[in-house]
Amino acid sequence: MLTNLEKKLKFIELVDEMKNIKRIIFLKNWSFESDAEHSFHLAIMVMTFIEDFPNLNYEKSLKLALVHDFVEIYAWDTPAFNKESEKTKHQREKESFERLKNEFWYILPELIDLIYDYENKDSPEAKFVYSIDKVQPIIQAVMEWTWKAWFDYKIDFDELKQRQYWKIYEEFSSLKEILDIYFEKAFKSKIYYKNPLIMTKIIWIDLDEVLAETMDQILEDNNYMISWKKVSREDVLDYYIYHNKDLNITRDDWARIFHETYKKDFEVLEIKTVYWAKKKLEELKDKWYTLKIVSARPEDIEIYTKKWLDKHFANHFESVHFANHFNYNWSKKKVKKKSEICKELWIKIMIEDIFDYALDLAENWILTYIIEKPWNKHILKTHKNIIKVKSWEEINI
Repeated sequence: MLTNLEKKLKFIELVDEMKNIKRIIFLKNWSFESDAEHSFHLAIMVMTFIEDFPNLNYEKSLKLALVHDFVEIYAWDTPAFNKESEKTKHQREKESFERLKNEFWYILPELIDLIYDYENKDSPEAKFVYSIDKVQPIIQAVMEWTWKAWFDYKIDFDELKQRQYWKIYEEFSSLKEILDIYFEKAFKSKIYYKNPLIMTKIIWIDLDEVLAETMDQILEDNNYMISWKKVSREDVLDYYIYHNKDLNITRDDWARIFHETYKKDFEVLEIKTVYWAKKKLEELKDKWYTLKIVSARPEDIEIYTKKWLDKHFANHFESVHFANHFNYNWSKKKVKKKSEICKELWIKIMIEDIFDYALDLAENWILTYIIEKPWNKHILKTHKNIIKVKSWEEINI
């Protein structure tokens, strides 16, 4: 018969909470890393690097890695650089340990002793695991292409490096070689944008139907070319109008209409802005986000595009990139998938309106907000990296 079964099962159920304690580190699927995921990764790292330190006890080191954050079951995670949380960290974790000890020491004394050892860094194994724990988040951030954790606290690149190096115990200083490799990767790949005050945060935005109500203008100016009857935007079930079987238009017609609409608009700039777009963009700029555009438009209409942006969104966007999807007269400009451009530019957040683009972006680990439009709202298919919103007003970054 199993001993102390009820108490042991209570402990197992309590440990399950580790899956729900979220750290500030992002994963590729844009969820937060949990304490359970972090502890698993840390344990694998201990298994991998312990051979470089032959005087350490393998079994004890592995156990310490698995339990090192158990005090967070009651205390929860304290993000590095969160000054308010840091003030109460020691007291919260002390109280959590006492609670765990009172509840479980008499049935799991080894486990409680391991937690105590790690909290006080009494053994070489505890110091080793603690030092590895300062390396793991940096590897995670580089692998996941996101430094949002430190962006949010406006941490300078050099400040972060100094902190992580300083935290590693001297007897395990060779672990700093790992930090050297991943900080170099971060710097070279521009995952981390160095700024003396803050780290730049970047959001990439589609143009047509996300910023500009282009379809309304196209239908108003060219309805007779598209159909024998009056067509409204609600009739457009595919943004590439030539895919709509009920409409009388070819791909070349669509490209020409697109060009002519912008040439005409160049003088009068009638194309309206999407409701709430400007207000939300100003909010994002106030939060220190840098805004850039990736559009399916051809480079041939770059001059028209920038004039319209200058009128309606002056000083909002740092740059505009063109994918050349609507080339006219068989332009030789290279056509690119938006996901290709996003990979080249290390894009991690995109705001879109065409579902096929959004799905391609999402499948390439780019978090994509898709704003509801007639040509996407009937599509039930989705993806874990797609967030559907009805308007700009619902976008919360």
